[in-house]
Amino acid sequence: MSPFQASATLTGALLANKGGAVPSSILLAQLNGVPREAPQPRPEPEIRLASSAKPKPVSPNRVKLSLRLDRSQHLRLKLAAAHLFLSSQKILLTALDDYLSRAAPDIMGGNCACLVGTGETRR
Repeated sequence: MSPFQASATLTGALLANKGGAVPSSILLAQLNGVPREAPQPRPEPEIRLASSAKPKPVSPNRVKLSLRLDRSQHLRLKLAAAHLFLSSQKILLTALDDYLSRAAPDIMGGNCACLVGTGETRR
């Protein structure tokens, strides 16, 4: 006699539809003729989005920009935003506008029309 047990044949009868799976003990009881009630499928849990997770409408005049910060810069930005009661977005936009208004005179001798007078953005 072989020390190995015979393996079961895998068939489509072993598959269950989504939500229709039952524990094997219930299946064995049904096969042996023991009446046993299968557990009722649980309803799907309701998923709710947090109020801050709702997507905000996008203005056609805005562009999305990704900025890479190291952990220290990110922490300092978040702490400054908390202490000033401002968003990180507002702090970064203010800093960018300030930088561009100071840098514009140095670019092309101040003759760059694309940078003159466009420093103010809506916040």
